[in-house]
Amino acid sequence: MRSCRVVTLALALLVAGSVRADQGGPDAFGYTYIDNDEPGGPSFQWLDLAGVGTSVSLGDDDRQQVSIGFSFPFYGQTYTQATIQSNGALTLTNSALTYTNTCLPYNGTPSALIAVHWDDMNPASGGSIYHDTAGTSPNRVFTVQWRNVPHYSNSGDYDFEISLFEASGEILLQYEDVTSSPSYDYGSTATVGIQGNTNTYSLQYSCNQSALDDGLAIRFQSCSGTDADGDGYSDCDADCDDGDPDVYPGAPELCDGIDNDCDGVANDAIDGDGDGYTLCDGDCDDGEAAAYPGAPEYCDGIDNDCNGQVDDTGGDTDGDGYTTCEGDCDDADPTVYPGAPDPCDGIDNDCQGDLWAEFDDDNDGYAECDGDCDDSTSHVHPGAQEVCDGLDNDCDPATHEQFDIDGDGQSACGGDCDESEPAAYQGNTEICDGIDNDCNGQVDDGFDQDGDGYSACGEGDDHDCDDGDASVGPHGTEVPYDGVDQDCDGSDLDDLDGDGFEGGPQGSDCDDHDPLTHPDATENCDDGLDNDCDAHFDGDDADCWSDDDDDDDGGDDDDDDDPYEDLGHLGCLCSSANPVGGLGRVGGAFGLLAIAVFSRRHRR
Repeated sequence: MRSCRVVTLALALLVAGSVRADQGGPDAFGYTYIDNDEPGGPSFQWLDLAGVGTSVSLGDDDRQQVSIGFSFPFYGQTYTQATIQSNGALTLTNSALTYTNTCLPYNGTPSALIAVHWDDMNPASGGSIYHDTAGTSPNRVFTVQWRNVPHYSNSGDYDFEISLFEASGEILLQYEDVTSSPSYDYGSTATVGIQGNTNTYSLQYSCNQSALDDGLAIRFQSCSGTDADGDGYSDCDADCDDGDPDVYPGAPELCDGIDNDCDGVANDAIDGDGDGYTLCDGDCDDGEAAAYPGAPEYCDGIDNDCNGQVDDTGGDTDGDGYTTCEGDCDDADPTVYPGAPDPCDGIDNDCQGDLWAEFDDDNDGYAECDGDCDDSTSHVHPGAQEVCDGLDNDCDPATHEQFDIDGDGQSACGGDCDESEPAAYQGNTEICDGIDNDCNGQVDDGFDQDGDGYSACGEGDDHDCDDGDASVGPHGTEVPYDGVDQDCDGSDLDDLDGDGFEGGPQGSDCDDHDPLTHPDATENCDDGLDNDCDAHFDGDDADCWSDDDDDDDGGDDDDDDDPYEDLGHLGCLCSSANPVGGLGRVGGAFGLLAIAVFSRRHRR
């Protein structure tokens, strides 16, 4: 009956066991597991039993007991029979296994459980189950395989198998296809693990979790963890004889008839390289066919004759420290050996294979023996002109591109932009001195505070006299009478007419557009202007009241008896506010009227 399966499955998912790890244990008995995702884990080697194994016909929730073919130890008990359960497990007792998987430890029956994929599998709906015992004693292997078996829901089909190993008592679970149906893939509804004949001992790999995958292999094995022989390996480390310290995984093979390295073969008598000698015959390198006792010695870096010496072909005859095998091309001449100096004597002293030092290879008139320090470059030889090309052109290390004229530690070849200025070289710190100190092509860069293109560091026409005002600099346009030297020429523009006197509100030149008007000018009493800038115009100016006849009218400018002169004085009612005002400057009509009135009053 399957009516409660959905509820049971949901409950199982909620109470699922611990998260899968790549290795685990030991449990209380000493079983551990490790999978092929972990170093030292088993390799995946699927055994296809189709056409080889014995087919088992099972229905839904069915089982069948078969012979293992040897005695198999499991949790302290020995079993010769195994029961194949249709629901993805092997039990070593003949009891039915429920289709509803639970996490381990499992309190029901049967006990002695090996769950490879305990779930509600149904071989009655398809697929096949096989079993087979292969090998010979004491290394036989019993395998049960579920092939293309679907879930009870008829979803997908799954391939997995169990193998029991006679010699080691190991259990190997392998999964070829566990990804056929999204609802049940990766063991998401299955239990994987082992349990003894009681629930006292159990070791779970996963329960109702997506912990499986195609190509996964899991090995369960029992061990004590004790290193009885002290060789650093216990039975848990695959020590195949924990009573012999010369036997452990990876140990060197000895000529003692024992499988020292635990590879399953006592390979003392194997000639690994086919040279006719085994290790026990004195072959010092059974992976090298050119090495064996009595073999001829060659210069090949191998102890060919197995005498403990490599390339011993006669020693260093000439005592120069090199043998023929070490590259001495003339072991009778002590001046000839690899790396020897070449004195240009027609001999290959350095064993390079040629006399290249005695020939002018670049046709520059000099060979290496003549001091040519680079016989592959024609413009390099003794006496050549030094140029900035990174080469010692004249083969004189003392003059190699030494053009540091200003002594600043950098030559023109090294990037010095001004060999006449020791404060200018690449990498120097830019300072405010009118020099391109760091040779970046910019003078005093970083010191132009107002961004007008000129700084206070500049000299002459490049000097900014106010680096905080972008309108002030050598480029500035002068604004008259503002007290600011916009063009940095040393003064403000306050004498527009060039007469030597400042104009404007603060100046003394009352007309800075007329060079004839300034404080030192002579007053012209007939032009209606304040020529001397004393705020008095013509007749009102004391300069026009002297005994001089400045206006050429034939009279005294200061003649009180001359009514016309006095009238002129009277009529000059000028002031600084009305410099051109007064009757004397109004015009002909007003002048004649003033004269007539004054004459009439005077006669009375």
